[in-house]
Amino acid sequence: MCSSDLMISESLDGLIAGDGRSVEHATARGKVQIRQGARICKGDTADYYLNPQKFVLLGNPAEVNDPEKGRSYAGRLTSFIADDRILLENR
Repeated sequence: MCSSDLMISESLDGLIAGDGRSVEHATARGKVQIRQGARICKGDTADYYLNPQKFVLLGNPAEVNDPEKGRSYAGRLTSFIADDRILLENR
């Protein structure tokens, strides 16, 4: 996630990378909301990974609202941050 992105949740656990300057992995639980510019993603839980830069959002359903690309939803949503791809999977 870049500095303008935002993750909101009821709880958040994080693992700091070895350099001490970034988050290697984070798990958000409860009313998760991720903002990436104008895009808003919502779900029940989310895992963020530094390498590769992605987050995996689970929900009933997990959803992404993008003003340019529209709304998508699935049980599991994986957002690859580097190339702006979203993978939708139903469980």
